[in-house]
Amino acid sequence: MIISEVPKPKLYLAIVCIIIGLTVVAGYLLLCGCSEYVWLEAEDADTLTPGFVIEKGPLASGGEYLQIPKGSGRSSRTGVAEYTIHIITSGNYVIWSRAIAPTGDGNAIEVQIDDATGAIYLSNTWQWTTVNHKGSTDESNPTSKPVSFRLSAGKHTLKLKPGESAAKLDKLLITNDRAYVPTERVGAIYGTVITAKEYGIADATVTLTTWAQDEFAATKTDTHGNYAFNDVPQGYYILTASKPQFLTDSDSVIVKADEETTADIMLGMNYNL
Repeated sequence: MIISEVPKPKLYLAIVCIIIGLTVVAGYLLLCGCSEYVWLEAEDADTLTPGFVIEKGPLASGGEYLQIPKGSGRSSRTGVAEYTIHIITSGNYVIWSRAIAPTGDGNAIEVQIDDATGAIYLSNTWQWTTVNHKGSTDESNPTSKPVSFRLSAGKHTLKLKPGESAAKLDKLLITNDRAYVPTERVGAIYGTVITAKEYGIADATVTLTTWAQDEFAATKTDTHGNYAFNDVPQGYYILTASKPQFLTDSDSVIVKADEETTADIMLGMNYNL
């Protein structure tokens, strides 16, 4: 049996302060040069109307993402997803999005904060890209002309409006750190296929499939029953081990970015053979 617990990511705020200068005023320490990062799970919108739906996917952060329904076309622009964000440091911000679309068409999702707008470029694979000016980007350079959002300290409303059919949005990052670039993150799964007496089973087949039952990878155990899957995108998977004369066993496993997950699988003897 595989035991793995990972809480579903929610909206969270991270502030990193780089001390450029220090000033003490009435007992308070003032820090200058603060970089701010506001992360949003796309499916955790405060308001979500038709035009967007929440779907499940093993390669999505937290296992869920926001999607424009297939076949809806651009007529679904009446839909909206709204998020409330809180900014501590006034300044110019850029927005990063982790998104995908089967067509790879640009300007597929419109983004608005206050009166400023931009568009999310979409590719045919999950990737991080900045929110750009409409019509200003192409597939070869999806971060060429990012929109600079001037945000004051306090509460703001971020709105998404749908465009291209079947477009998917997983995550958003609002930051004033222009040098920061989020990257696609992966993890690894290691473990041993064992008998009830905890002996390693050599030459067993171990298969890793996505939550949608699509095979991601397969391998064989070594002479000690050990197996490994490297460079696995974070998400939810099904791990299956099998070998003739043993009963096949499957269980779910959660892969966390930048971490190694240990998952041992126990196979019982098949006495019906």
